[in-house]
Amino acid sequence: MGLDRPRAGNGKLELLQLIVGGIAQGCVYGLVALGFVLIYKATEMVNFAQGDLMMLGAFVALTLVGTMGMNYWLGFLLAALIMAVFGYLLGDAAGKDLTRAKFLAALEAISDYKPLFPGPSLSYGPDKHQGSTATFLAKVESGRWKVIAENLLY
Repeated sequence: MGLDRPRAGNGKLELLQLIVGGIAQGCVYGLVALGFVLIYKATEMVNFAQGDLMMLGAFVALTLVGTMGMNYWLGFLLAALIMAVFGYLLGDAAGKDLTRAKFLAALEAISDYKPLFPGPSLSYGPDKHQGSTATFLAKVESGRWKVIAENLLY
């Protein structure tokens, strides 16, 4: 005469799914960390653009699989191929003989760069490595960036 409670599922199967998912996510974090170490050892600089390229690859895969309805494995392989070609072209555009000194010289040549999003312009130089001493706060409202506060000095 007791109330029958619906079963939430097989606890062992859910535990196995959590373990496999955690291991997969840990492997991705490990690959990102290895990428940071590889770039740092080669250039003695931390390259934060690596995260942007990983996110671009994720969005390419999401577009292929989620938006275009492609098969998951085919979309994954095609996204990897697209990003490999993009990486090759990006490396070719940067130059085969890119050294730390040439990279720093290129950065120091940036003057009054206006970012894509609203905010202060960026300038670098031999004695100016910060880029800017001001920032801003913005939010997305009705699909557009709306600046809340500008020229916040730090």
